[in-house]
Amino acid sequence: MIAGESQINNQGDFAILRLLPDGPPDSTFGFHGWTVTDLGTDLEFPNCVALQTNGKIVAAGRKADAFQSDFTMVRYHPDGTVDSLFGNNGIVGTNLREEDEVTAIAIEPDGQIILAGFSSVPASGDFAVARYNENGTLDKFFWLAYITILTKPSCWVFHPKAAPVSNLDRTASTSFHCYF
Repeated sequence: MIAGESQINNQGDFAILRLLPDGPPDSTFGFHGWTVTDLGTDLEFPNCVALQTNGKIVAAGRKADAFQSDFTMVRYHPDGTVDSLFGNNGIVGTNLREEDEVTAIAIEPDGQIILAGFSSVPASGDFAVARYNENGTLDKFFWLAYITILTKPSCWVFHPKAAPVSNLDRTASTSFHCYF
């Protein structure tokens, strides 16, 4: 799987390409191996893609208009069609602050989806992470909040069963390192 942007008339859309093991496009996926999804804004692009255990594909990145950009993901069936039962007709957008973008995705063994990236306001960009249930809804039990934004110079993360900790080093499937 390869995720990227398809541009027509300066409008970007989510584009996914599935290749066969020997290199050519998989003709059973989308149209000749490609699928392109217009999310309704001018600037849309995925930065990462992951495969769920059920064979469905999740691409994540951002969608933006003139005022803001959001954490965004789209889920596809194995044949490349958008999974309309996921989120809002296959699309999940989460507004954290003015400019948000997913740069990494992880699928946990139970199907939950972790998105990581950045969230910023003018002159300040911070690490952000959010966890979603398999159907695209935010996980309400993730670190006492749906979304965690880590700001510099300290790195405070809330774990559901513990007091706030700093310089967190989790090594489970939701791992990340934060040392400032």
